[in-house]
Amino acid sequence: MNREISDCAWQNGPSKPHQCWPFFWRFQIVGWLAFIVVTFPLKLNITGGIAGALLLCVTRDGSSFLLTLGLRSIYRRFWSDQIGPMAAVIVAACMVGGIAQAGLFFASYPLLPFQGEILFTRSMEFNLLYERIGLLFGWSFLYFAIRLLITGEQRETQLARVESEYRAAELRLLRSIMNPHFLFNALNFVRSELLGKYESLAKVVQAFTNYLQYSLITRNETFVAAGQEFDAIEGYLVVEKARFGSEVEIECRIDAEGRQVQVPGFIIQPLVENAFKYGRRQPDNLPLKIGVYVTRVGNELHMEVSNSGLWRLPSQSNTSSGIGLQSLKERLRLLYGDRHYFEILTDNNQVVVKVRLPVSN
Repeated sequence: MNREISDCAWQNGPSKPHQCWPFFWRFQIVGWLAFIVVTFPLKLNITGGIAGALLLCVTRDGSSFLLTLGLRSIYRRFWSDQIGPMAAVIVAACMVGGIAQAGLFFASYPLLPFQGEILFTRSMEFNLLYERIGLLFGWSFLYFAIRLLITGEQRETQLARVESEYRAAELRLLRSIMNPHFLFNALNFVRSELLGKYESLAKVVQAFTNYLQYSLITRNETFVAAGQEFDAIEGYLVVEKARFGSEVEIECRIDAEGRQVQVPGFIIQPLVENAFKYGRRQPDNLPLKIGVYVTRVGNELHMEVSNSGLWRLPSQSNTSSGIGLQSLKERLRLLYGDRHYFEILTDNNQVVVKVRLPVSN
């Protein structure tokens, strides 16, 4: 599940695709201009004149500029979070690039007016081959150092943004609740009045009360027990079943081993709401069949939410499911990196969302 780091990470905060390139090019152009300025006296000493030094800048540093663009493409193509494979790519690319560039220089010397002086005296002392390879290694080090620094800052910014959206969504959910204790007392009174007369409505009120209580208790918790999350979703499903009646068939299962595993709060809610909303838009598939399954398999917690029907991409502006499907995926990426699995499958007129999380303390 490794992904190469986008060039958008080269600037702080969110960015649009057309804004991704300027930082790299500023770094590339300014960096090489600074290198030319610093090394110009050495080139002047090697060639013995300004014209020769400028020509040497064009041939050596100009080709190095183009070569590092090739290195950038290679690093993006073969990007890996594993240090070993990535180090092998860097070493191989710099070695091959340095050898190719040194060969190009020696082949072009007969065309230069000062080839004798450079080739047979000072250039050999300058260790051209090792200097070129070392230069490419140095460029690669700066490339990854700056890139990792900026992506680290951006990661923190994105995490703060997602958490802010998460809190804002909770506030929208609870904005009408001025006194939770009063609300719970009122709901319990309604439920007690319904008992014995309207048992089904009493169960709906109790389910809603439980779900609301869970939302309030866990609103400041990043992680909750999977059993708590599952029980809250069952309460949510009781309410939805009461709303849609025979149009919906629901099946929920969680094993005992999975109940104590810590998971991000409200991780199943957007998946279930998405299944209801987009599954019911296809009336020819009624009754809508919803399944929620949570199982611990070794050191992983497997969560699966399925619904009958076809996959419909939800609107990004729709946040009624708490943090939204896209925000959930981003939240999982920030919390788990490449240690989690998220996939949406469609098969036999059924949509299945599978999430796998590592079990941790």
